[in-house]
Amino acid sequence: MRAFVLAMDAVPIQDGSEPKLEGGYWSDQNVEQVHVGLRIAPFNTTGTLQVQCTFAEPFMGENRRSAFTNSARFGFLIKYGDLQRFRASLDPILDGKPVSAVLHVLQSEY
Repeated sequence: MRAFVLAMDAVPIQDGSEPKLEGGYWSDQNVEQVHVGLRIAPFNTTGTLQVQCTFAEPFMGENRRSAFTNSARFGFLIKYGDLQRFRASLDPILDGKPVSAVLHVLQSEY
């Protein structure tokens, strides 16, 4: 979680070092099957970012890597200001406080 939050401080966010938070089936240091994912990636060169969200049903079979699961993926566009407000709302969570963090998008002119 801390690495995800700190990665949001990069301006600009670069391909390959995007803030990414994933949960699911792990093997060593890699997620084999993502059940919940949030990734923030560059969208264009004018400061627009894309938030990519993944939700998937866990598959409990032998070959978890190649198994089809019920899943949904969606994305939406934000600006760096939106990201910085979200990042600030995560600080109390890093301090162990039971609060909610919400990503509010203030404008939709992307």
